[in-house]
Order: sequence, then C-alpha cells, then structure tokens
Amino acid sequence: MVRNGIDTCQSIEKWSRAHATVHEDWWGANRQKWRLLVEEIVTPDSFFATALPAIRALERQVDMAAVEWMATMREIKRLDAASCKDTVFVRYEELVAKPRETLEGILGFCGLPDDPGMVDLGCAMLRPATPYEPVRLHRALQPLFDETMISMGYHPGSDK
Repeated sequence: MVRNGIDTCQSIEKWSRAHATVHEDWWGANRQKWRLLVEEIVTPDSFFATALPAIRALERQVDMAAVEWMATMREIKRLDAASCKDTVFVRYEELVAKPRETLEGILGFCGLPDDPGMVDLGCAMLRPATPYEPVRLHRALQPLFDETMISMGYHPGSDK
C-alpha cells in the first residue's frame, strides 16, 4: 500500500498527538521501533548518508514519519525493480477512489474467490481523505523527501 508522503507523515503526526502516552507513541515503547528503523534500515542505506546525523537527532513526529515513509517507499521500489511476483502495488488514493475495482483486483491477485460482502463493506467504509497541506520537514530531509515523492509519482508541492 502506497500513500502520498505528505498525507502519510501528517496522519502519523496527528495520530501521535491523539494517542501517544508518556512512554509510547507511533514509534513504540521508548521509541524502540524508531531506533530499529534508524539502525537497521536507514543507516546502511547510502540514500540517507548525508542526512544521517540529522536523522539520529530527530524529535518531531512529522520528520520521523518522513524517514519511515521514505525507507518504506525505497523498499517498495526495490521489490518493484526486482519484479517480485509475490507483491501487488496498491495506491491508497486508488483504493479509496475506486474501492470495488481495487478490492476485487487484490482478491484476484491473491487467488481468493470473490467476496461480495467484503467488497460491499469496503465500498461503504472507504472514502477519500481530505489532503493535508504540504509539510515542512527538517532541512536535511526535505530534498530526500521531495525526490522520493517524485519517484513514487507524487508532487511534493502544494498542487499535488
């Protein structure tokens, strides 16, 4: 599942404001998920090399979300380039705009029989979200984020 990076980052920031506790937020208990993401995924990836010192010091949820989104999109691109036949590329925007066609396509890809109840429920529940305004990221992240947005077919500016 791929979603516009601006919307993803701001959605994570919004969720964190609403649900975070003193010791746990989007990044897990005591930010364990964040530490693992940085050390095991981001640090070895040369794409992040110039921003790595800044990434290690990030505190804002939206900046951290941008790093997670970029790392995830890079893995999706890697799988796509490897012509991985075990994955299907689905855009969130397409799912909410055309839930019936998209859900039926996912079922077909998985080799599952038609499930009208599941598809009808998806059609009843899935609605396009209101797009967020462009995000201002840490200056070390913004060029990488914009590059990733473009590589995923999104516009990094306000006119998406």
